[in-house]
Formats: sequence, C-alpha cells, structure tokens
Amino acid sequence: MQVVKTSCPLDCWDQCALVVTENKGKIISIEPDPSQPVTAEMICSKGKRHLERVNHPQRLRYPLLKKGGLFKQVSWTEALQVMAEKIDQGLKKDGPLSLMHFYDGAYNGLIKNIESRFFSALGGAPLCTGAAFVGGRAWLPSTMILDQLSLIPMMIISTRD
Repeated sequence: MQVVKTSCPLDCWDQCALVVTENKGKIISIEPDPSQPVTAEMICSKGKRHLERVNHPQRLRYPLLKKGGLFKQVSWTEALQVMAEKIDQGLKKDGPLSLMHFYDGAYNGLIKNIESRFFSALGGAPLCTGAAFVGGRAWLPSTMILDQLSLIPMMIISTRD
C-alpha cells in the first residue's frame, strides 16, 4: 500500500489537501489531509465522490483515436504523436490562428491556465466560452441539441479521417 499527499483536482479555489491511499494500482481511499491548516478536516461532497469516479467501470482510462469512423484504443505515445502532428500541420498550413483554443474561467486548480500558456506559446488566440458556443452552433448540425457531450469534439484536436 502507498499513501500520497496531493490536492483536489476539482474546479474551485480551495485546493483541498488530500491523503490518497492506493493498493496494487487502485485507489482505495481519499481523505482530507489533517496536516493542512486551511482545509484540514473537510472534503466537499464532489470531492468525496472522487473514489467513485476514479474507480468507475465506465471511466475512460486510455486514449481513443477515430479511425475509419470508429474509435480505437491507442497508446499514449501514439495519441500524443497524432496531436503533435496535427498541431504542426495546422501551424505550417494556416498559422497559429488555425488552432482553436476553447476555454472558460472555471478551473482554478494547481495547473490553472496551463492550456492558455501552451496555446500562447504557439502564437494562437483563445476562444472563450461564449464565442465557442456560437462557433459550436455553426459547426454542429442545426438539429442537434447543444449539450456538454456535443462539445467534446470542439475540445479536442480534430483528427477527422
């Protein structure tokens, strides 16, 4: 068994300190870290459900790539290679503004704005939530109801075949 001190990855300012216990590669408990003075004895209701989410049988645990109209499991190396190639192709063909950076101001965690730093380094411009919804309506069929699941293709680098 291994015990690791970490922080909550959820979308809030508190950054609750956690003590996570894993056994043979499976997380078996998530508790508040009593040594952290600000959030020592608490985990919010969303945080308490981390264990359920991380161990859920339908949780996606590996990258998928659409090939021939179907999603296929690929290695992390292949997924990262495909993304790097697509980014490189877009930059070479149409410049940095060809990459859509969809964001909102929600995540306030340890890696806040890391995607903004990444896309800024490439020279791109961000697209905030409101503009993304307008763009999404143009990109998605007009008969489709715009819900969170329909936004997934806009949050990934397109690898349409």
